[in-house]
Amino acid sequence: MNHPATALSRRYSLVHPLPVSHRAEELGHDDLHLRVAKTAPEFDLAHRLAHEAYVNAGYCDPAPDGRLRHYEDFDDRPETRVFLIRQGQEWVGTVSFTREGEGGLPIDGGFLPDIQDLQAQGRRVGVVWRLATLPRYRHSMQAVNALLKACVEWKLRQNLDTTLMMVHARHLKFYRRCFSMTLVREVAGVNKFSRIPVVLMRCDRENLPLRWLSRSVGH
Repeated sequence: MNHPATALSRRYSLVHPLPVSHRAEELGHDDLHLRVAKTAPEFDLAHRLAHEAYVNAGYCDPAPDGRLRHYEDFDDRPETRVFLIRQGQEWVGTVSFTREGEGGLPIDGGFLPDIQDLQAQGRRVGVVWRLATLPRYRHSMQAVNALLKACVEWKLRQNLDTTLMMVHARHLKFYRRCFSMTLVREVAGVNKFSRIPVVLMRCDRENLPLRWLSRSVGH
């Protein structure tokens, strides 16, 4: 019988389902490597990693195909970056970032008035979404920090003023402390995550702590 950890490692290894011939932008920092998804297999990997993480955390119910597809139509838009991260030979996490554009933002359906209020103030807005790491990496902040650092760098390169992010209410203090984020409002739950308390938070460019402005993962 295969050990669950061994089976999981094999499922997200470099050789399956992404052969090394599938090359995309890849960034390196120590044993962490960050890649920008560009192909259908890479987007599928993001769906599977998110499913593994969110189901294990109790955020949503398991899907029959083992994929979490929320806001899937935003994956391959030019306004979106889907980041994948691996440690050694194993893919361990993902996060997505979408800047405002003609197609709107992933959270428009639930928070359009909040977004419009910011835009009416002349602020350019982006959204961080689908942040996920495999269960056994959840308490290791190295991968999470690298994913969030990639989002910060992309935000600055796109000259955005405010980033919005939906998070579990229990993580509110973490994002306040680490990113100087502020609470926009609380909601009972959103879409497939109706079973958990969700808060919408904002991160303003002018309030970003200096440590996030130094480059730890380069392009």
